[in-house]
Amino acid sequence: MDGRAAVGARAGSSRSFVTTAKPAPALGGTTLFPPDAGVKNQKKRERRADVLSYTCEELTEPVTIAGRPSVRLSIEGDPGPWFVRLCDVSLSGKSVNICDGVTGASPVGEVEITLSPAAHVLLPGHRLRLQVSADASPSYAAAPACSRRTILDVPERRSVLTLPTIAGVSA
Repeated sequence: MDGRAAVGARAGSSRSFVTTAKPAPALGGTTLFPPDAGVKNQKKRERRADVLSYTCEELTEPVTIAGRPSVRLSIEGDPGPWFVRLCDVSLSGKSVNICDGVTGASPVGEVEITLSPAAHVLLPGHRLRLQVSADASPSYAAAPACSRRTILDVPERRSVLTLPTIAGVSA
């Protein structure tokens, strides 16, 4: 896995969702709500239709994330905030949060989101997952209900994850 990866599930695909009146839950991360803070199982978030998930293939060697990942999203639809989260998916399929980031109200076109700092080792057999949604309640302001959002992944407008890694470092 190199430092940059396309966000889309497969090249040439675009994925859409519509926000609901019930915002997606934050489920862990950097929050001041003690019961919800820290590393949490992401199963409940990832089952929602308004949370898109992109997952890489199983890793064949350890990958050490060190720094502030960023995501460039090529977007269409209604303006509003965007929330992204990186997760570590274990051999059993359990997905836990590593770091996340959010924008304010973003116009359509392209948005760059810098995530919180991370220091994490992904082990062989694990997978990296990126969640994309319009909200993470109650940690961040919710997007308006019924807003339509599309993540583009076409040759002329690619969404990209930039992952700061350290070579040769493992757990």
